[in-house]
Amino acid sequence: MRSANIARIDEGELLLSEGKAAEALRLFEQVLEAGADFMALHGRASALHMLGRSVEALADFDAALRLRPGDMAATANRSHVLQAMGRPEEALEGYDRILKSRPEVASILYSRSNALQALNRLDEALVG
Repeated sequence: MRSANIARIDEGELLLSEGKAAEALRLFEQVLEAGADFMALHGRASALHMLGRSVEALADFDAALRLRPGDMAATANRSHVLQAMGRPEEALEGYDRILKSRPEVASILYSRSNALQALNRLDEALVG
């Protein structure tokens, strides 16, 4: 059963990369029927976000982070969802958490600057 779930997660990730979020969502949900799984929660959250279901995506990223606290990808993606929901202050908290241990991650620096800009903290956004 575990290998079937891994195959579903892999296929779901491939479908996400192709922009087929609805199809990917079905696969991640099949895995989650068997129980909580970090990768399936992360994948489902990504699919939900792509489908514009941000509240549900945020809940899944929170659940994934309970299983794997501090995971950089889940933290970053959770922050991206918060930013898209118009909650830049909360998004900034996630970006800052990542940058404490990985200050060189350019995509997080960029996202952090966008959150600061949304908060009208332009001086900080320019400094990085």
